[in-house]
Amino acid sequence: MLSELGPEIWAQVFSFCGEKDDQGLFVTQPTLAACLRVNKAWYLLASPHLYHSPMIRDIGAFLQGAGRFVPQELLQSFSESTSSSQQLYLDCIKQGNTKLPSLHQINQLRIYPYGVADRVDDEWSNDMNRQYGMIENARTILNSDSFASPSSSSSSGKKVKTKNEISLTPRLKSIIVGSHVLPTGLRERTMSDLLFQSIRRLSGALYTRLKPRYWCEFDPPSGHASLDSQEVLDAHLPEYVEFHTTLEEPPCIQWGTTNRITIRDKPDVRKYLWPTITFDKLKNQDTPENDGGDSDTNGHANANAYVARFGKGLNGEWPFEAVSDMDQECWVECIYEMIRDSIPEWSHNEEAEEEKIREKIDPRTVVEVYGIEKFLTIADGYPGGPSYIDEDTPVESKVPEGEVDLNCWRDLKNARFTPEVLAQRNEIYKSIFKHMERAIKEMLDIDIDIHTDSHTEENGNKWKESGRPAPAIRLFLAMDYPGCMACGQGKADRWIVDERPRPPPRDDDSDWTDDDDDYDDGSDMDEEDWDDYELEDVIDLVDDDDDVDTFDDDDDEVAFE
Repeated sequence: MLSELGPEIWAQVFSFCGEKDDQGLFVTQPTLAACLRVNKAWYLLASPHLYHSPMIRDIGAFLQGAGRFVPQELLQSFSESTSSSQQLYLDCIKQGNTKLPSLHQINQLRIYPYGVADRVDDEWSNDMNRQYGMIENARTILNSDSFASPSSSSSSGKKVKTKNEISLTPRLKSIIVGSHVLPTGLRERTMSDLLFQSIRRLSGALYTRLKPRYWCEFDPPSGHASLDSQEVLDAHLPEYVEFHTTLEEPPCIQWGTTNRITIRDKPDVRKYLWPTITFDKLKNQDTPENDGGDSDTNGHANANAYVARFGKGLNGEWPFEAVSDMDQECWVECIYEMIRDSIPEWSHNEEAEEEKIREKIDPRTVVEVYGIEKFLTIADGYPGGPSYIDEDTPVESKVPEGEVDLNCWRDLKNARFTPEVLAQRNEIYKSIFKHMERAIKEMLDIDIDIHTDSHTEENGNKWKESGRPAPAIRLFLAMDYPGCMACGQGKADRWIVDERPRPPPRDDDSDWTDDDDDYDDGSDMDEEDWDDYELEDVIDLVDDDDDVDTFDDDDDEVAFE
C-alpha cells in the first residue's frame, strides 16, 4: 500500500492526523503516535508531524531512550545536522536508538503541567508525584556519558565534539514552559509551581543539551537562581528568556542573557472580565480635554467633564508626582527584589576568581520590563484621570468603532481616551519609568550615569563598590513589546484570549477565580461572613491557611521520597 500511494501522499495524509490545540490545554496525539509504531517507513514519514512542536508533561518520559548508545561519529552528525536526513535516521535506528531521530525533528518544545480537572484526591496526589519526580529520569538522560567520548577525536582522526557541545535537538528554536491559560485555582497553581520547580533544577542541562535559542515561561512562581556563577558562564544560555506574568509572583530571571518580563494581567486574557463598550455617545472626538466626562447635545464638554490641570515641567518631562508615589514605591521594590533574588551564587571561594566571572556575565545581563504602567495610577489633575477599570465599568468609546479591536483588551480599555489624551498618558508613564529605573539601580547599588540613555545603550552602568559593568535595567510600555521570540504572543500587548464564559461558582479549590486569594472561590468572605466567626474560629482558619502549600525547596525531598 505504501509503494502504491508513494511517500509524498502518505506524508500529506499524516499531516491531517494531528489533534488540534484546545485553548492552551494539554492535547494528546494518539493517532500520530500509533502511526510511528507501524513500520520504519511510517516512522520516518509521521515523526516530522508529531515531533515538530510536541506538547509534553513529563520530560523524563519524553527523553526516554535518547541515551542508548550510538557511535560518536553518528552522534556528532546528528548534532551538526539542521535538516532532515532519512539515511542518518535509518543508521541510528539500526543502532537501536529510535528516539534521536524523533528529537531531531523538534522546532518548538512545549512543557505543560499535569491537569487537575475532575480528579479525586488520590489521582491528584499521583499527578503531583509524577510532576515532581520527572526530573530524575531527565537528569540521568541529559547527563549521560553516552553523549561524549573522553577523547577529542574518533578512530578515523576526525575531531569529535565534547560532551557539552553535543546537541540532541539541533533544530530546536524555542522551549515554552507552562500554558498561556492562567491557573484557575489552588490545585492548578500547585501543579504549575511544581512544574517550574522541576524545570529549574534541570535548566542547566536543558540549556546545554537541547540548546534552545529562545526560552519562554507563563506565570512562573518566585524563586532564586538555579545556576551558580560558573554554571551561568559555562551554560549555553538562550538568546532571550521571556516571562509572561501577572507579577503576583515575580519570576526568577536568568543571569547572563537578555530577559524580557511582560505584564500579562488577568483581564488581558480572560474575556469574561471585560466590560461592555458603546459607540453611540461618541462626541467631540478632537477635544483632548473631553477625556472623562459627558458631553451635551452640541458636542461641548459640560461642567462635569474632566479637565487636566497640570502639565509637563520646565524640562519637558512629566513630574514625579504625576503618578501615585505609593504605586511607584511598590513596583520599584518588586522589580528590585526580583533582580536581587536572581543574582547567582558564588562558585569560587576566592574573591578574585569570582570577580573575573562576574565581569563576564554581568554585562550580558539585560532586564527589560514591559507593561508596568498597568499597575500605575495617574494622579488627579493630569491627563486621562483615573486609570482603574473593571468588568462593571461601562466604556463609552472616544474613538470610532472601526478603530477598536474588540478582541484586544488593550484597545478596549484605551478607547476611553481620545488619541491625544492617550499619547499624553503614555508620555507620563515614560517619564515615570526613568524615575523608577534610577530608583531600582540605587537600591541595587548601581552607579547611575544620568547622561546614558538606558533604552539605547547596551550597558552604561557600573556597580558602585567594584566599578565593574552592571546589568542593564529598562522599563517599557506594554505596547512597545515586540512579541515573544518563543511563543509569538504579546506583540503590542495583544494576547491569545481565553473566550470561555465565566463558570458557575463551585465550593471547591479547583474553580476559576480572579481574587487575590484563590483558595475558596465558591464562598468568598465578606464583612458579614466574618461577623459570624468567633475569634477562636478566625485563629484556627489562619493557622489552617498557613499549611495550604508546603511544597517549598526544603520539603521537596522529604515529601516525595
